[in-house]
Amino acid sequence: MDIETAANFGEMLGGLAILFTLLFGIRQIKQWNETLKINSARDVASHISSQQIQYAIVVLVNEIKDDVTFEEYANMSRKDKDAINALIIGLNTHGILVAKGILALELVALFYQQFTIGLSKRLRKLHEIMMQNAKDKIGSKHISEIQPLEHMIWLLDKIDEMPVISPPK
Repeated sequence: MDIETAANFGEMLGGLAILFTLLFGIRQIKQWNETLKINSARDVASHISSQQIQYAIVVLVNEIKDDVTFEEYANMSRKDKDAINALIIGLNTHGILVAKGILALELVALFYQQFTIGLSKRLRKLHEIMMQNAKDKIGSKHISEIQPLEHMIWLLDKIDEMPVISPPK
């Protein structure tokens, strides 16, 4: 084998090595994205299956009415309010992650839609109460500037717009 043929052969092997490296890299990226989705789903599932969030859902169903007043909310036990706060802040956090494209809306809706169908109005009313309380404590100018918990409302709107997700048959 002459030197030119050997150089061409070496160049071909180098090209194949680069091609296999690219294919392996694409496979790794695809696998990493899949792992990210699985971990995101696990995080949402872990949040919604926690005792405090389950307790908040029970409180929303049994204790809070659609037209709950500020006084009724203020008179709730600290445990009830803490659970409700955890649910609302969790929904807001998931709303932020969906809005930024980190979580898929379909994934979050899969976990929350079964609850938001009947409880969305109560969650929105609690949002109003919490915003009024924050305005009273912090000042309306500051609250208007930062708009706390608005991602929860955005997420509820998006989930409400989606068709009802049915379980597999």
